[in-house]
Formats: sequence, structure tokens, C-alpha cells
Amino acid sequence: MMRKQGVRSLSYSAAIGGCILVLLVVALLNYFLFSPSRRVTAFFYLGMIVCSVFFSSFAQLKPNNRIKKIPLVCSFVFLYFVLAFRDVSGVDDPTYQRLFENVNAYGWRTAFLTSFVEPGYLFMCQLIGYFTDNYYVFQAIASFLPLFFIYKGFVKYSHLIYVPLSLLLFCCTLYFQMLSVSLVRMFIAIGIVFCYTLDALFRGDTRKFVCSILCASMIHYSSLIMLLFFPLTLSPDYVINHWKKTTFVLIFFLFLLFVMAGKVAGMVGGRYAIYEEGEGGFSIASFDTFPFLLMTLFGWRSIPHTMWNMYVCSIILLVFSSVCTVMSAIVPLGRVIFYMNLSLWILLPAMFKFCKYRLVVATVIVVYSFLYLFVTQFSQELRGEHLFPYINIFFTL
Repeated sequence: MMRKQGVRSLSYSAAIGGCILVLLVVALLNYFLFSPSRRVTAFFYLGMIVCSVFFSSFAQLKPNNRIKKIPLVCSFVFLYFVLAFRDVSGVDDPTYQRLFENVNAYGWRTAFLTSFVEPGYLFMCQLIGYFTDNYYVFQAIASFLPLFFIYKGFVKYSHLIYVPLSLLLFCCTLYFQMLSVSLVRMFIAIGIVFCYTLDALFRGDTRKFVCSILCASMIHYSSLIMLLFFPLTLSPDYVINHWKKTTFVLIFFLFLLFVMAGKVAGMVGGRYAIYEEGEGGFSIASFDTFPFLLMTLFGWRSIPHTMWNMYVCSIILLVFSSVCTVMSAIVPLGRVIFYMNLSLWILLPAMFKFCKYRLVVATVIVVYSFLYLFVTQFSQELRGEHLFPYINIFFTL
């Protein structure tokens, strides 16, 4: 028995070493895809990702050990510094700055009645405004909250996932979206959903599930989409045994929800009028997560039975990622897939941790992460102009 444990531990260590090697190679290859004028900033971004993931690997050296806090804090600092001290350089940053100033000038109630921005976020603006009118201080606090929740979620789920790969997926699928577009409210709501709502979903804690979504909705209304998964908290055993039937029923209700959302948006008008009409068109790209669904179904049996509820609920969320993209042809609510894509941070790192083909899984995750980042952020002109050069309050690259 001790010999088998030693072999397994060695295999796990070798897989981690191979994962780090693949990460370095792919990051280096990505570097040469940039034009010479952007390579300095690209080196900064890619180096930040590699360093953050590298430090997090020291936080989880072995599958069953507790997470070490100091390396994880070091990993956190890299991402926090870049996000929190940007010089109002994202697409929506000027809008959030004006909103912060308006709340401090007229109060959160007046701001709510004139903009219908989420009251919880407006109250947070006013609360911080009591101490300072400096928007950079507010930005630093607003950037700390979602990162804190997400890292806390990594620690919560560390018995199921390999944290460094979850962190890599977070960096490449969401972090740079927030850096370029600056969806401040949604980012905080996503952090709450990842740390608390998913935890309640996995545990079957209905009260905590509903309360956490309501709290998140006070920061961004889009998090209410997660109420769709409320039935999954009522009977975890039923979900495990009948997950296909459950998924089809929820898809039907999701269709009704999208149609109703379009009607309500049309009646409310204003800045919500854009949600009345769909984006139109169908693309095979809507099923970009389908290969991962097949992977996770293939690796299901390698997951310990005690963690099946977490794994199955994550699979259902992953199915809805593609479904929501397709239904955006009805109502353009495509950003709600950010909540569904949280399942990728659970499923793929869980496969790495428990399946036999760890190095293959790690290679797929690393290649997909950087490919996704390059295609959706770095190569997009609208995103690229807000990422290159990187403008910090202390320096510009």
C-alpha cells in the first residue's frame, strides 16, 4: 500500500512538473505571436500569468495536503496589482468613475432612481465615499473583493481541484476580460457566485444558495440567472442519478426565461433596450465547450463518489454555457455565460487531480487557456487597444 501511494505521489509530482514545462513553452510561443511594438506589454502579461500560477503550485504541492497560504498570497498579489492600479484604462472605467462621483455628489438613492444601477453597488460607492473621494482608492477596493472571493473559492474546492490549473483558466478566460472591459459590478457578483453560490449548490444548502444569489444581484442583476439551478439544491441524489432529465427540464425553463427577459427589457427601455432584440445568427462556435463536456463525461468515473454531486452540478452548468450562447440569438444576454463557465474551473482541474492521464489533461488546459486568451482578448482590436499599452498609475508599458 505504501509503495502504491509513493508511486501515485511521484506520478502527481511528475505531472505538475510537466504542467509547468508546458505552461512555459506555450507562454513563450504566445509571446512571438505579438508584433514587436506589443511584445514588452505581452511579456509583462504572460510573465504575470506564469508567476501567479507558479506560486500557486507551491500552495498545493500534493493532492491531499492543506493549501499553503503564503504562496497563494504571493500569487494573489501579482494579479491584484495589475488590476487594481490600472489608470482608468478599461472600456467602462470612465463610466464607473463618473458613477462614483455622482453617488458621492447626490447620494445612492438619487443615483438609483436615475440610473437603475444595482443598489448594493451604489451603496458601496457611497460607503467608500464617506472616507475618500479618490476613485483610485475605490478601484483598489472594488478590485480586491472579486479576487478575494475567487481565491477563497479555490481554497474551498481544493479537495476536488488542482488550484494552479483553476487559476490559469481564471486568468485566461475572465481576468483579462475584466482588465480590458472593466465589468466591475459583474466581476464582484461572479466572485460571490463562485465562492458562496456554487458551494451552496454543491452542498445542497438551499437557504445559503438563495441568499448568496440575492446578495450578488444587489451588485449585478445578471447573477439572478443562477436561480434557475435552485432545484438542484433540493435533492442532490436525484440530480446525480437523473442529471440528463434534470438538464432538459432546466433548458426548457431557460428558454422561457430568455423570452421573458427580452419582453421586460423592451418595457423598461433605456439602457436595457438593447436586450430586447437578439444578436441573431447561429454559429458552431456556440459549442466551443462541447469537447470539454465529452472529456468530463469520460473522466467521471475517476472522480471519488463523495464528490460526484459537485462534479455533476458542474457538468450541468457547462452544458448551459453553450445553451446560453445559442439562446443569445433570442436575447443578447451572452455575458451570463461567465457564471456557467465557472464550471470549467472545477471540472478540468478535477480531472487533472484524479484521472490517470494528467499530463494530457494539463496540456489541453494550458493550450486552450492561452488560445482562448489570444483569440478573445489580445487579437481583438476593441480589447487590444485597452490592453496595449498597459497603463498603470505608476508606469506605462
